Parts: sequence; C-alpha cells; structure tokens
Amino acid sequence: MNKREECAAQADATGVEMKVFVRALGFLAILAALSVISACDDDDKSNPTGDVLVDGDLQLDDTSELSDLGDTDATTQGDGINDGTTIVEPERVTCPKTLVAPATGLCSYTAGDSMLLIEGQVLAGTTIYENGAVLIDRTSQNAKITCVGCDCDSATGASTASVLSCAKGVISPGLINPHDHITYAVGRPQGHGDERFDHRNDWRRGLRQHTEVGNYPGVDKTREGVLYGELRMLFGGATSVTGAIGTANTSGLLRNLDNGAYTEGLAGIDVKYQTFPLGDVDGTMLAQGCAYPSIDSESELGANIYMPHISEGIDNETHNEFGCTSGGETGSRDLIAENTTIVHGIGLSAADIQLVANRGAKLIWSPRSNVDLYGNTASVTTYKHLGVNIALGTDWSTSGSMNVPRELRCADELNRNYFGNVFTDQDLWLMSTYNSAVAMGAETQIGLLAVGYIADIAIFDGTDRAEYRAIIEASPETVALVMRGGTPLLGDTAIMSGLMGAQASTCETETVCGREKLVCAQADAGITMAAIRGAVNTNSYELYFCDDPLNEPSCVPFRPGDYVGMTSATDQDGDGIDDVDDNCPTIFNPVRVMDGTAQPDTDNDGFGDVCDVCPLNEGGCELPDPTDRDKDTIENFQDNCPNVANTDQADADDDGTGDLCDSCPNYANPGNGACLTTIYDIKQGVTAVGTSVLLQDVVVTGSAAGEGFFVQVHPDDAGYVSAEYSGLYVFARGLTPFPAQGDRLTLQGAVAEWYGQLQLSSSSVTINSSNNALPAPTAAVPANIVAGGNMQAAYEGVLITVSNVTVSAVQPAPGPGETAPTDAFVVNNGLRVDNFFYTVTPMPQLNDTYEAITGVLRWSNDFSKLEPRGPSDMGPPVLLAFDSQGTFLEAGTTGVPTPELQVRMSAAVVSDTVIALTYPTPAVLTGPATVTVLAGQASANLTLTGVAANTTPAVVTATLDGRSEDALVRVYGAAEVRQVVAVTPDPATVRISGTVDLTVELNLPAGANEQVTLVASSAAISVVSPMTVPQGQVTGTFTVTAGAAAVAGETVTASIGASSAFATVDVVETPQTGLIITEVFYNGTGADDGFEWVKLYNGTSAAIDLSGYSIGYAGAGYSVGKYALSGTVAPGGCFVAGGVASDASNGSPVYNLAQDFDPDIQNSGAVADAVGLFHNAASAITDASVPIDAVIYGTTNSGGLVDETGTAGNVDVGNAPATNSIRRLGDGTWEFNPAPTPNLCPPF
Repeated sequence: MNKREECAAQADATGVEMKVFVRALGFLAILAALSVISACDDDDKSNPTGDVLVDGDLQLDDTSELSDLGDTDATTQGDGINDGTTIVEPERVTCPKTLVAPATGLCSYTAGDSMLLIEGQVLAGTTIYENGAVLIDRTSQNAKITCVGCDCDSATGASTASVLSCAKGVISPGLINPHDHITYAVGRPQGHGDERFDHRNDWRRGLRQHTEVGNYPGVDKTREGVLYGELRMLFGGATSVTGAIGTANTSGLLRNLDNGAYTEGLAGIDVKYQTFPLGDVDGTMLAQGCAYPSIDSESELGANIYMPHISEGIDNETHNEFGCTSGGETGSRDLIAENTTIVHGIGLSAADIQLVANRGAKLIWSPRSNVDLYGNTASVTTYKHLGVNIALGTDWSTSGSMNVPRELRCADELNRNYFGNVFTDQDLWLMSTYNSAVAMGAETQIGLLAVGYIADIAIFDGTDRAEYRAIIEASPETVALVMRGGTPLLGDTAIMSGLMGAQASTCETETVCGREKLVCAQADAGITMAAIRGAVNTNSYELYFCDDPLNEPSCVPFRPGDYVGMTSATDQDGDGIDDVDDNCPTIFNPVRVMDGTAQPDTDNDGFGDVCDVCPLNEGGCELPDPTDRDKDTIENFQDNCPNVANTDQADADDDGTGDLCDSCPNYANPGNGACLTTIYDIKQGVTAVGTSVLLQDVVVTGSAAGEGFFVQVHPDDAGYVSAEYSGLYVFARGLTPFPAQGDRLTLQGAVAEWYGQLQLSSSSVTINSSNNALPAPTAAVPANIVAGGNMQAAYEGVLITVSNVTVSAVQPAPGPGETAPTDAFVVNNGLRVDNFFYTVTPMPQLNDTYEAITGVLRWSNDFSKLEPRGPSDMGPPVLLAFDSQGTFLEAGTTGVPTPELQVRMSAAVVSDTVIALTYPTPAVLTGPATVTVLAGQASANLTLTGVAANTTPAVVTATLDGRSEDALVRVYGAAEVRQVVAVTPDPATVRISGTVDLTVELNLPAGANEQVTLVASSAAISVVSPMTVPQGQVTGTFTVTAGAAAVAGETVTASIGASSAFATVDVVETPQTGLIITEVFYNGTGADDGFEWVKLYNGTSAAIDLSGYSIGYAGAGYSVGKYALSGTVAPGGCFVAGGVASDASNGSPVYNLAQDFDPDIQNSGAVADAVGLFHNAASAITDASVPIDAVIYGTTNSGGLVDETGTAGNVDVGNAPATNSIRRLGDGTWEFNPAPTPNLCPPF
C-alpha cells in the first residue's frame, strides 16, 4: 500500500468524509476539518482523481459539498462578495411576491414617476432574489440604486414609481469588458490554420519563422469606429469597456474606463491602459536580462489602475517579461502593486502568481484569444487558489470574442471540459461584473446591484435558462434591456418604448434574430446606429450573429504535435498526457515551452501546480479567505478598506474609503477619486506624477483651442503664495467645450510629465465663470528663464513680461518634435518667442528691439519659450527695421523701389501713425517727408524719387518715437550695363527627359528687352537661348530640358557681355513623371503614433498645389485611413507629410506638413496593406477609388487593393522591419531602407 492509499484507508476507517468543495473552501473550514483528522501529516495533497489535500490529510474533491464540516459559508450574512477567488455557492432567497409573466414579451411596463422598480430574478452579489426587485432613483444623470431585495415595493419612493416587471427576467449588473482593443473592432477573425505561437511577437511581427496574423479590414480610430465596437458590446449586455480608445471622442453608449473624460460620470476612474509596458512594440524578445527598449517607470502606478499586458505567451521569453516588470531581475522595474491589473498573465509560474496575490494585483483573463493563438491560457486555477481577482475580457475580434457572453461561453467550456469545474457559474458571472469592476478600480460604483451603486443594469431572458446561465449562454435576442446609469440604451421594443416614452421616436428599430428591439444611439451619443454603420468599412465584422459568430476563433486547446484538445478515457483533461502520467489528470496542464520537459510541480509533492491549492508548500498553507482579503474580520463587501486591515473602519472624511487606503484621508473623494491639491504642490513635486488630482477655481491665462491651456493661481485667491510655481499647463486635446482665457475652472486629471514639462492631463473640466481678471504679468529677465536659468522652473507656466529685448535670431532651428519653419524668433541670445497661441506678424528682423513682450513661459521641444497670446502681448507697436536692404530705383523716376520697400511696425497700429522720412543724400534720392501706416495695418510702401544715378546706395531714414531705421536704395541709370551675378539653384536636378526651371539674377533691374545668352555644356541637356529678363526685374527664369540618359555634372552658363555665371545640372532616373510616393515610414521602435511619415516627389517642371490631393491607406481598403494634403511641392522637389514627432528613430524628418496619420498606418502581414496617393479630397476616398500612385506592402494582396492601373496590384515590397522605411528605387521597384531618408531629395 502506498502512502496515498494508506491515508485514504485511515480516513475511511474513521468514517470521516474528507472531501470538500474547493470552491466553497475558506481557511476556517480547513481548521474545522483538521480537528477531526489525525493522521498522514506528511502525505501528498491530492490524489490521481483530482482531489486535493491541504496539509497532507484533508482531501478536497471538486464535486462534493462541505455539509459534513458544518457551516463553512465564508460569509456571515449570506450576501457578501469576494474579489474573484474562492467563493461560496449563492444564497437563494425566494421573495413572497408572486410575479406574473405578461401575455407577450418578457416584461410589462407601468408608467409612474422618475423612480423605477424593476422586478424579476435579481443577481445581487452572492445572493439571488427570486421574485426580487431593484429600485432606482432616476432623477440624476447616473441613477443610483436605492433598494435591492424582497421589500423594495414598499421602500421610499416605490409607491409612485414606474414598474418594469419581468417574471422570467434575470436582472444583472451591466456586463463589464475590462480588456478590448476597440479601435480594431471592425476586424474580422483571422484564421491561421494549425499554426500556434509561443509569444505574441511571433504572430504580431511574423518572427521566428511564424506567419504574421494581420487584422482585416484594419483599424478605425474614429469616433464612429469606436462606437461601432461599443454597439457590438451593447448587443451583448455590456455597459462598460476598457478598450484603448486613444484620443477619439467616445462620449455616449458604453463607459470608457481608460479615459476619464468618457467614463460617463464615474468618479476617479481613468485606467492607464498599457499594451507595451516593455516598449517592445518592435518585437524585442529576451529569454533573460531586461534590456528591453523602454520599461515603464514605477510612476505609472500613480494611476488609479495600471493595466499592462504582461507575459502573453508560453515560452521563456514570455516568462522573462514578468521578471522584468516585477522587480525580480537586474534592470527590472517593479510594476506589480495593489492597483496593477495584469492583462493575459499566461507565462507565469506558481511562484509568480503567488507574488501577484501577495501584492493584491489582479488578472484579466482572455481565454478565447489565448487558446486561439497559443493553444493554452493563463493558469487560472492557480490564480484562483492563491486568491487573485480574475476578470474576463474579450481582447479583440481578430482572435478573441466579439462580446462578453461569447467570452463567458469560452470560459465556461474550458471550465467544464478542461478545468474540472473548478469555477462555479457564479464565479464566471462575477468575472464579467464585480470582479471586472475590482480590476478597473470601480468596484464601489459599478458591477454590483447594491444600494448606493450606479444603476448599470442588464436584463436577460431567463425563460429557457435561469440565473447565471441566462448570461453565460446569452445570445443577442435574449438581451432584453441594457441601461447605463438608469438610461435605457438598447432593449426589446416594448420595454424601451415604456422606459423612453416620447423619446423612443428617436431610437432605431432593429430586428435581432426575430426579436424586435430599439437602439437609442442617437438619444445618447448624438449619432444614429445607421450613421455609425455607414461610417465604418463595409467589410467590418458584424455587430451580432444569431448563431455562433462567423469564423469565431476556437476555444479548444490545440497545439500541433502536443495535443488536440480532445478528452478521452485515458486523458480526461485533453492535455496530451495520459492520466497515469499526468500530475493533474482532471485539470488541463500541458508542458509549456517555459516549463522545460515536465509539468510544473513547484513544491515537488507529485501534484501539479494547477490542481494544488498550496502549490508552493508541500506541508500545507493558509488559503486566502475569499470574503475577507485583509483578514480584519470585516467582509470585503462591507469593508471600507478591503485590502488593508482596519478593524476600526476609520474614515475621517466620510467618503466610504478607509483612512489607511485613502489617497487623501482628509478630503472626501468617493471611490478613491481625485485628491484636492494645488498648482504649487504639483509644480514643486509634492504631488507625484501619476496622481489623480482636483484643482479648484483656477484661472485660464492662455488657451490654444483644441490643444491645451494654462492655468494660474491669482493673487486674490485664498491659496496664493507667490508667482513662482503658480502656473500649470493642461493638456486637453479634443476637449469640448474648450476653456477660454479668463475662464475660472475646476479641473480633474492626472499629473503627468511630458519631456520635462510637468502638466495636467485633463479628464474633466467645469467652467465656473468667464471673463475674469487675469494675474498681472510677472517681470522676468530673459537670462534667468531660458533653459538652465535659475527661474526657469519656477516661472514655467506663469504669465510673465520681458522688457527691452533685442531680436538675436529669426526662424531658429526646430527642436525635437518641431518642424521647420518654426515661426519663432529669439531675443537676447537665448529666449525663444514662439507661436503656440499666436504667430507674430510681421516677423521681426535681426536686431529689432521690443519695449516689452508678454506671454506664458512654456517648456517645449527642449527649449524655454515665451508664448505671446496676441498682438497686445508684443507691447506698443514700434518701428521695425526695413526687411529689404538692397533695393533699386531708376534715376529720373518716382515709384516704389524694387524689391518693394516698406516701413514696418511690430504690430498693427490702433490709429493712423505718421512716420518721418529723411534723405541724407537728396542729390541722389529724395521723397516725401512722411509716410502714414493706416489704422489696423502694420506696414506701408515708400514711394521715392531717384534724382541721379550713383554706384553708392543712398539712404532713406524712417523715424518714430525716437527710433530710427535705415534702408539702402541703389539709384541706377537706364544706360548702366547689366551683369549676370548668379544662376540658381546650383546644383539642380532634373529627371530623364524632364525639365527644370533655373533663375538668372542680375546686378540691376533689367532694361527693355534685356537678353541673356544661355549655353548648355553638352547635348545631354538643352536650353532655349537667349532668354529675356522682364523689364524692371532683377531675376528671370528659364527651362532646362534633359535628354534620354542619366548624366551628372552638366552645366548651364548664363551671360551678358563679359559677365557670366553657371549652375551644375544632374540628370537622374525616375520611375515615372508626375507626383509620386517615394518613401514611407510606418514601423518605428516604439508606438508608431506621431512618428509615421510619407515622402512625395514632384517629377514635373511646375510646382504642385496639394490642396486637391490626399492619401488613403490600410489593408482593407483606402477608405480606412484618410489624410488630407495641403501645401506646395516645388518642381523636382520632395514633400514630407506626417509626424509630428521627429527624432533619430524615424530619420529626424523635417515636415512640410506636420499632421499625424490618424489612424496609424498599419504594419502588414499575410494580408498586404497599401498607401495610395489620390487626386481628390480625402473625404471622397472610397474603397473603389483609384489612386494616381500606390505602394502595396506585405505578403499577399488578398484584399484586392488597387494600384494606379485601377486593378488589384502586385505587392511591391514586404513588411518593413522595425526602424526601416520602404523606399522607391530609380527603376520603380521598392526596398527596405534601414536608414530612412526623409530629408533626401531627389529621392532616387
């Protein structure tokens, strides 16, 4: 007899039933059981049938109840709730009221007031109320629940309430999807045959001989694209999603939990969604060491929830990611904390999962996507045993589930077929409700039907399946009602018509699998469902299916050569290991790549980690109490600090969060929302980066509409200390309405640092009042506020004035991320005057002086910049230097010299301004005594008289308010000899058989019929000689025509008499004439957003106005990404569009059009993508549009993308590796370019 059998025999002999229900197990129950068991202290913990032993004696069977051990319920009141670990079976309460089903439909509606009583089968935490009710107060935007249970019809407000009675309805919290990539919601499932992957970068980038899994029809970051994904979730009963929405305005429909501006009114929820916490978007994979491109800083933990994708895969490289994000390796960062919610977490060992549990971190499980891509998923049984909160998320439709019920269905199938039913139906339901709320930090507001919670509610048809099964097995037609905060969004027509009343006419009818429903997108989001559908790609994945979704990714674990996911008499769990050799024969645990050659058994007790409730301790362990995580004897549901023991429940600010876990215990911030702080504390580092904060009644000192604004503490404010550290920038791109200068605001957002600037990333703005007085500008010395200056940090963000400054540079070189021209100038050799709010017109000249310049000091692009807000900030208008110092006037004539000579003011004058003129050499040049700059103008032409020719330029002096400026005028005689002084450009480039225009410059304005002789160096190029320079002009143009061969070093010489000048001309090959695409950069080292660019080439002899051109791009069709062009491309010139980021990683482009590609240009894969150039407006691009030029890149053009021929084009080049561009060669072919050349022109 072996030891296991001996122990079992002893138990049988004593008549003790040692089998207990794992999912109902709590530590107290274990202690009770131990009191009746006396032997086998060192025995193994489970048997070959899957029963589990806690200390070598107590055997836990997954199919029996705990009744023999007395009352082992882990709660004391029967309605407690845990964080997704081991939970008790639900308490079922049958209410005395009898509900009668209506003759037709699921529910009957009786109109009343704004209170709403919903009756039916109520899923309230761990309690199920048969014939129960939920009472909702709908007088506020986010309606609150005021009663749950049996007696709600007698609660305050119920007697006059509207009633929705659903005898067969299952009433649940609205489902929460905590993990989606919703900008990919248009994507259809992408099959990959029998191929399975070891790491996400295998399928993302086609690495290690794997096939890249693309996404078709691509990405859609528009508002309509995101709302399309939300509609799909809505048809499945969801009310909230965390979906990486980016910058899209997604107001309406679902709550977006990863953007505080679009949570539809939740307090303090702004999840930091991080897909690449290691910065490994380029495909970096390391089996050891932490030399990843960019591991997130621990400051990210300042968010209310930090949500990184970690360890998505099953190999050593995947496992290494956890070590480098948990502080366990040299060079790692410790990012696992109580407010960390890990996405995927597949490649973790039992020891890793124990660390997650110890830190109080959470898991989001996405089983369908995991199984489809890797043939395996997270060790969720171990996560459960060790007490980790498990939430359920869909990932994306490409490899995951189209909605939450389909993800629940997958989890259910895995649980029943492969995990030995370790999860109850209630467990699974909680994963999509309360556990997901916990994972998003929103568990005090949503995810539960309880008093005080927001009324996010979904009703499911329970006619054929009751309780949790009605949700796990839900289909679109059985979703009877979805309401967010008491606002009906979708449901059966009869229900919606009652709840919406007259407003139901704004909703759209949709027959869903034979059941008529109303969808109220227009009423809630201001856009109809039809408009949303019409705005996305016509090949987008459907919003719902009546049967199993088309081509739905598999939920059957399968890896070729290892296992096929089919259970059998000899392999109960289908993991490819016969039961006799399997250390967990009833729970799926194949050997992963990271495991080496054996199933994991960390404590070497002969029982695999996934079926061992104490996987790290052979001698037993203390199991987590599912209903009291901090072991302070107060159930989680009632505990105001469930993760920190606080038996006194102290809550000084009475906000529902205990002092020990309240980020600001003396300021009421329900739900651990934003803490009241000051600009001083933010700017001086007292309030840490990442903290969610509240600023009250600050004044806007400068506003860049649509981008951001500055706020400051006013000297009259109670909290004013000094001007130093009193100003702050608020990034608020896309905010509506946008604050204006003089507004008083209440702000909520997160403290952030953006390339050295402390700022607030705003999540919500309340405009308290407008047209308020601003703080007086603070006087500053330029040298003190430039980079490195002793007051730069103190005055950054503050309204300041500098006085008596001199312009030392104009149009300075751009800093990192800027483009040329900068439209800025420099004063006093250091301080930049920039154009964030206002571009100074006219632009000053070198040595111009200003009495004063006022503006907000701003740190940006590695420079300290003064940002004037308008003309009045430039001080009183003063006389500026002439902008033309070399003008000409013919003797004996009166007129405006050539080039045009003007007096200029620093700003438009308020009234007519008279400027005195004097002429030191009146025998040569004279004119009027004054010139007037008219009100509202900033310049005026000078009309002068050339008296007599003189080779020495004459001077005209303009004087105003004691300030004088001189201009030089060369008075010449009509008979003077003209000479050629230059030919430009030099060198010049022209395509084969093409033309290019060159310019001849003379020393004096041309006389009548002024001819210039032109000579080409050989027959390789030709010119028409002579050319004529227009009378009175100093320049003229001529055309060079190239021959049929490429040749370098040709010259064109221009001469008049003995004077001559020449330019070098190179004839080069080009693939075609016209405007073409020559280089595309779309695959950087990190996030591509802002780093992508497209280079165009003008192969014609004339400038091209791009206002009638556009770019379309994607894999599904050119309509997915549309990009309007503007600007001009010079003949033979190049034009770079994109950005706006610029650094060495993307070739340091100097943008001609600095405008982000949004959505991003996609990496391709098995399905090719394309970038097309169109001669029409961006809005006119459709998938049927024919480009004038295109580059198709990837493997196969299976999407039928057309090229300039109007037919499906051949693939031009593969998918570029990270940091490579794709570029066109002179013969028209394309190649990868490992050193991108955005600034090289000609491009071939």
